[in-house]
Amino acid sequence: MLISENLVNAIGTTLIYSLWYGLILAAVTGVIILSTRSSKPVTRYNFLICSMLIFLVVSVATFLISLNKEVLSPSMQTQDQGLAIHSPALAANAALFTQLKSYVIDHNETIVLVWFLIIMVRCFQLIIGLNGLNHLRKHSTFAISVKWKNKIQSLTQQLGINQAIQVGECALIRVPMVIGHLKPLILLPIGLLTALPPQQIEAILIHELAHIYRRDYLVNLLQSMMEILFFFNPAVLWLSALIKAERENCCDELTIDQTSNKINYISALIACQEYQQTAPAYAMTFNRSGGLRDRVHRLVGKGNTSLNTIEKSMLMLCTVALGFGLLAFSQAPKFKTMLKDVTKSNKTAAAKLVDEVVVNQVSKKRVQRNTVSLSNPVVQNETIATCAPTPARLDTPLAPLQKLQPVQTPIGELVAQELIKDSLILKVDTQISFMLSDTELIVNGKKMPPEIYQKYKDKYVPATGRSTWKLTYNLDISTKITIS
Repeated sequence: MLISENLVNAIGTTLIYSLWYGLILAAVTGVIILSTRSSKPVTRYNFLICSMLIFLVVSVATFLISLNKEVLSPSMQTQDQGLAIHSPALAANAALFTQLKSYVIDHNETIVLVWFLIIMVRCFQLIIGLNGLNHLRKHSTFAISVKWKNKIQSLTQQLGINQAIQVGECALIRVPMVIGHLKPLILLPIGLLTALPPQQIEAILIHELAHIYRRDYLVNLLQSMMEILFFFNPAVLWLSALIKAERENCCDELTIDQTSNKINYISALIACQEYQQTAPAYAMTFNRSGGLRDRVHRLVGKGNTSLNTIEKSMLMLCTVALGFGLLAFSQAPKFKTMLKDVTKSNKTAAAKLVDEVVVNQVSKKRVQRNTVSLSNPVVQNETIATCAPTPARLDTPLAPLQKLQPVQTPIGELVAQELIKDSLILKVDTQISFMLSDTELIVNGKKMPPEIYQKYKDKYVPATGRSTWKLTYNLDISTKITIS
């Protein structure tokens, strides 16, 4: 591959997540349109621009995060496939977004390749369009009269624009437009200066200067790049169209404030309609087809446009899809937890089965040894856990077979060896018996002095709290106990 697999995966992940973000973007855009029906156009325009910028920032962040993640391992893919096979209920309730993401993972390289090819074609179209504007600037512009040059200079100072503005006539256009950002050029159709009254021409020039004052040409280029990168996202395309419409409304508002004459400006809009023709996509034009009615409707005091029936229907569908998506994501952790619990339970059950067999075998050997050997004591206690194996709990898996420790010498034998070592019991004694508790030590019916008992207590009697502890070794309860 010419590019890394990690980069391809990051692009594919960003594309699918951008659709999810598009649902949120569409819902937010609809709320903005409905809540700003009485606001100024610049307020609605700023909200829409902020929404697009947030969408762009989140998409870029998603790409960078995905780029730093490792590629999905084959074991994880196998686990997901097993979930789809063994959990049909979960697969049936999977959200559309999850299905799309799975499809992207399976066909990631093909999707990214098609996306990249379309991007290249659209970038080529952008370059051709910008080259066409440059051709208009250099080869198809005619100078205007000194009168209008002086008028442009006066209007420029009136709006507070510090840039040098060039104005010319062009025979290849049918609508006024602005080209460029650093060196802006206002182009007017040939004959427009003589066909309309001076008041209407002045309103048209103020409108075009408003685009320069607001730096709309640069914003339009950035917006065009968004349309190229996310050409597949309906929410981005819809938001971009709304931004373009509100941009014209903002310039209309600024023109009315400067001329204080709505009638002349509306007349200029209508007059320019007969000059209307398909304009370059990347220039700031005075009047785009399809928007004249809404602009005039707003200028006569009817307020900002709202959502039409189709847009309201699409907004409702986006809201419903967004709700289902959020519900699916909220339930996803529960599904994963349930899957982990099932897997853990299966492993624990298998471990329990092996460990219980091992424990039973060890216990059986100990019982056999107690039956054969008389030297092994019988322990009667409530708290001690040293002489007997701990029973397996149902909720805790025991250690595997290879981790079991060797069986230690019983505590009774240890005490007996210590008594023999201290000469308290002789090896030749035919009957050896003793009792060690948390209160006394009795050997062959004799109660040992406190100093001897204390030694054995400290060494062998565990701390049991409130419970009692007693170790008996061949103890005959009928034996009379004497104090030595």
